[in-house]
This record gives sequence, C-alpha cells and structure tokens, in this order.
Amino acid sequence: MTCIHFIFGSWLLFLVGQVAADECADAKFTTVVLSLDPPTRIMYRSTSTTLEVTMESTNVGWLGFGFAADGSQKMIGNNAVIGLLTSPTSPFGVAQKYSLGGTDPSNVVALAQEEQTLVNATFLAGPSTEEVQGGSQLKFVKNLVDGDEVIPAEGKVRFIYAIGQNPLSLQGGHRLRSSVLLSLAPCVDFTAEQEKRARDYKRSLRIHGILAAVAFGFLVPLAIAASALRKYLDFEICCGHKAWLIAHIALNTSSFIFAVILFAGSILSKNAVKGNHFKKTHEKVGLALFILISFQVIASVFRPKTPSVAVKRSLEKSGNDPEMDTFEDEKGQLSSEPKSRARIMWEAGHKILAMAIIGMSMYQLYSGLHAYKRIFNEVDDWITAYWVWLGFALAFILFVLYKNVASLTKAR
Repeated sequence: MTCIHFIFGSWLLFLVGQVAADECADAKFTTVVLSLDPPTRIMYRSTSTTLEVTMESTNVGWLGFGFAADGSQKMIGNNAVIGLLTSPTSPFGVAQKYSLGGTDPSNVVALAQEEQTLVNATFLAGPSTEEVQGGSQLKFVKNLVDGDEVIPAEGKVRFIYAIGQNPLSLQGGHRLRSSVLLSLAPCVDFTAEQEKRARDYKRSLRIHGILAAVAFGFLVPLAIAASALRKYLDFEICCGHKAWLIAHIALNTSSFIFAVILFAGSILSKNAVKGNHFKKTHEKVGLALFILISFQVIASVFRPKTPSVAVKRSLEKSGNDPEMDTFEDEKGQLSSEPKSRARIMWEAGHKILAMAIIGMSMYQLYSGLHAYKRIFNEVDDWITAYWVWLGFALAFILFVLYKNVASLTKAR
C-alpha cells in the first residue's frame, strides 16, 4: 500500500465517521450495565451503517468488545476491539481490532493494517487520584458491514466483552468475560427498554428472595421445630397420626414445593438470557440444596416402618388389639419391638441431612441478600432481620440439644 493510498483510506474512514455522527447527531446513547463487580457499563448507539460504543470500567486493565458472529457466548473464532496501553507512563493507549484464535494470549492477534477500519478509536487507563477516579475506557465507531463480519442493523444482537487484569498486556488473563444482548436500530434510544429489563430483573430477584425466605427461612426451621418439640405435640389429630408428625410432613412438603418453583424459575431465567448455569457459588450451593431436599423427601416416603406399625400389623393378623404397643413374645411375656437396623440408620441419616439442609439454607439466604445489596444497594434492614432470625434459630437448636442431653442424663 502506497502512502497516497493510506492517506486516502484514512480520510475516507474519517468521512464515514462524520456521516455516522451526523446521521444520529441528536440520538441519545443507550446505557447498559455489564457488571457490578467490577462496575462496568457500555454506552452505545447505531446508525444504518455504523455502531458507536463507549465501554467504561473502574477496573484498570485492558478492555475488549466484539460481535458474536455465531450468536453464542464463545470468544474463539470472533473478532474484537481491544484497548491496551503502549507505555506504563502514559494513560493513553491504542484500540485495535484483533482476531480471537484461542484462549492463550499468543493466539489473540491484531488484524492487518488494512483491516483496521475503526474510526475515532481510543483507549484510556489509569489509577485513581484525588482529582480523578481511575479505571479504563474504550471508545470506537465501527462499520456494521466490515469485511466478512456483518452485524444486523436492527434487532437483538449478541456481543462479547471482557475485562483484563493488566492494561499493558493480555498476559494475566481475564478478570471478567461474558456476553450481552443489545437492541439495535438506526438512531433509536433503547434506554427505556433497558430500564424495563432492569425493573423486571429486580422484580424477579425479589420474588426469588421472598420464595427462598419462606421455604428456607420459615418452613424448613418450623418443620425441624415440630419434630424437636414432639414431646409437646404428642397427641393424635388425624387418622391416628400424631400432631407433630402431621405438622412435620406438611411443612416439609410445602418447603419442597417452594424449592421446586425456585429451582425451575432459576433455570428458566438463565435460559431466557442464555446464561451459564451453576457458575457462581450461590447457584452451585442452590443446586446441591435442591438435590438434598429432593433426596430427603424421597427417602422419607420410603422410610423403614417404626416398630409400632410393624407390631400393629402383626397383631391385626393374629386377631389381637392393634392399639397395643406391646406384644407377647415366644415365651408369652409382653415385650417391646426393637427398632430395626435400617430404621436406626435412616433416623440418623434423616437428622444429619436435616442439619445440612438448614445450614445450607442459612448460607443461601445470607449470600442472596448480599448479592441483592451489591446489585441494588438495598436490603440493609433485611440483612439485620436475617441475623436476628439466625440468632433465634441457633438459640432454639442449642436449647433443644440441652433438653435432650438433660433427658438422657436423667434417664441414666
């Protein structure tokens, strides 16, 4: 390429940028929050031929943004605009187009000079000072039709983005990488649409939290309390069953129904945004909790029978009184039926699993509240209420343990 060709090409790109700016001179930028940790956002607007993007993060590191050509969240095989500093002493860097050939930095290669078609591309990065808040900023205007890359001018379009650890080099990897669906249309401000999405997202998280609080902060502890307080609920209320058992089963069944709704809702929400399932600790613990609760319910349905049930059935067959809790052994003496080994093992496992479920439930409520606070800077009062409730629950558990130990000591 001759010097004349290069100058002519640069001038042409400048004119394209000016035409794009004039076409949408009065159009506002749509702002989308990409991450809250670290706080990162993009501001964008599009014309019939170009896309103008400003990406900002409080993280001091390289920034990358590109079109997901296959509509997936995969980075490999796509091109992206990446901003890097060229000197540790200057906050001004360079924004260029790169080919993402692999996860290793050596496979991320800058495109040839004739393919660097960005307009007004800049990159800034620097630490915070008393006068200026630090962070990184990537700005550029790119053509929607750019070589083999064709970005739709209208509709929902998926883009990939990444935040690096180091502003000078791709070495060190990502601090964050993900994708986002953006609504494109020439000179249209989608701020209202983004605000509606944010409201819907906040509403769905609030519903998720309320259901979790009812299931794990209310129903599960009450179900355990009904079992622990069986001495005070040891009277029949329905079909010969004790009050504590009816309450225990009803509360556990209700909590399981809520857990199914929570789990299904989480899966559907992730599918709606094409997000990765069970990537964060809260999501992984939620999956484990749902599995344990499901196993607890199934194991309870098929639990080994108590001795009294086995004895009553035996007495019914022999014509004796089924309401008796004792029976005549082979020597004709009244004797109580001992618990089977299967029953003893089931009861021990049932109690251990219950303690694991209540512990994981408390963690889920705690991590969920803090995640909500981190996103929306709210729920301080609810976090306080959580600690009060947790203190009450722990005090109750210690009280029950003390009473049980005291009863065993007295029996000896």
